[in-house]
This record gives sequence, C-alpha cells and structure tokens, in this order.
Amino acid sequence: MKYGMNLLLWTGDDTEERMLPVYDSLAAMGYDGVELTLFSGDPDDYAALGRHLDTLGLERTCVCIRNAE
Repeated sequence: MKYGMNLLLWTGDDTEERMLPVYDSLAAMGYDGVELTLFSGDPDDYAALGRHLDTLGLERTCVCIRNAE
C-alpha cells in the first residue's frame, strides 16, 4: 500500500517556494506521493517542482477544477 498527501491541506498553489519544506517533511515522514493542484501556474514551475519531487522520491497525482468557461 502507498500513502499520499493531498496538498490542499496547505495551499492551492503547490509551486510556491514556501512549500519546499512541506515536501521535504512529507518525504521524511515516509509518504510515497503527493496530490498536487492544477488550478493555475506556469508549466515551467511545475516542471521544476517535478524535478524536486523526483529527488525526494515522491510520486504525484493531481486534482483540478473545470468550470463552464
């Protein structure tokens, strides 16, 4: 069984630099992955985040919201 954490507990913008210690802590606690939000943001920011999560060994899934627009 794998364990993941939904990052909405902390933020709706997972690419913020202030979140880096959270990812480090989750990896240190033994989590296998994180659920990211894809509400907004620059694709390059998510690419950099992906590289950081790779170094921590954290897998990821995502959640997004789609509206009429």
